[in-house]
Amino acid sequence: MSNFFDNFMGGLAFGMLSSNPFFGGMYGFGFGGGMYINRVDFETFANPFPSIFSDVSGYANYNVQMPLNDFINPSYPLIDFNEIGETILNMSKIPNFNTGLTFPWFQQPEVNNPAKKEGSELEEQEPEKNDEKTEISYDAKALKEKWSKKQPQLKDQFYSRVVEISQKVKCSPDDLMALMNLETRRTFSPSEKNPKSTATGLIQFTEGTAKTLGTSIQKLKKMTPVQQLDYVEKYLVHWKKEVGFGQDEQLSAGDLYALVAQPANAKKEVLIVAGTDAYEKNKKNWDRNNDKKITKTELSECLNDFRA
Repeated sequence: MSNFFDNFMGGLAFGMLSSNPFFGGMYGFGFGGGMYINRVDFETFANPFPSIFSDVSGYANYNVQMPLNDFINPSYPLIDFNEIGETILNMSKIPNFNTGLTFPWFQQPEVNNPAKKEGSELEEQEPEKNDEKTEISYDAKALKEKWSKKQPQLKDQFYSRVVEISQKVKCSPDDLMALMNLETRRTFSPSEKNPKSTATGLIQFTEGTAKTLGTSIQKLKKMTPVQQLDYVEKYLVHWKKEVGFGQDEQLSAGDLYALVAQPANAKKEVLIVAGTDAYEKNKKNWDRNNDKKITKTELSECLNDFRA
């Protein structure tokens, strides 16, 4: 009697977990998703409820099974339930094993930041830190030492004013130097003119912009570099506020260049897109990855080409 009871309970547990007669018989499809599963069901261990689970044999239609007779053994050994549980749990991890059904007892919690295990290459993942800011130097002497070899004509007063303006508008003096170097085609000439427009000077003031600032292109052209820096300051202060940057908000290199090149869109990452006149005029120099749009990141990369 004991042997029968042990075999019956073992068959009941294994049948529910492996052959799964409840789903195989009641719903008519195999729990294993077409995998090779040894057939051990209630009938193997003298199923006392044949009328209830009489259609469990239908499970064989959906899965490759070994003949039932191969399992009939009156001295069948007792089943290790722990081993069965571990086997089924491992099977549940196989892709598509579940066949669309949800079995909460098989679901393992997702680990978003797994800790490193002994003997494993899996490292604990730290979130990226993007709050680190580059230290900005407002040392006029150091700025001159960096630029004087390439721009020997610039005077001490020029570097001092560049630092003053940078502190006021919250940008890097080196970014401002690179911007003026680019806009004047490496001359830092206050009379440098764009051959295709009225744009003139250190940041290529247009006629309309000059008028807004209370001057003119003709007057700007006659100024010294230091004198024209006063209008560079007026322009940047005006447009930083006009666009919506905070007074104490630090300007990146891309922000700074955008204020000069595309002030109306300077708060946006994408400044110009294909299909516009501005894009067609500037795509060669600004669209560095040829993706049909020009971004502040690309403007920043342009400035890198004009640093000392």
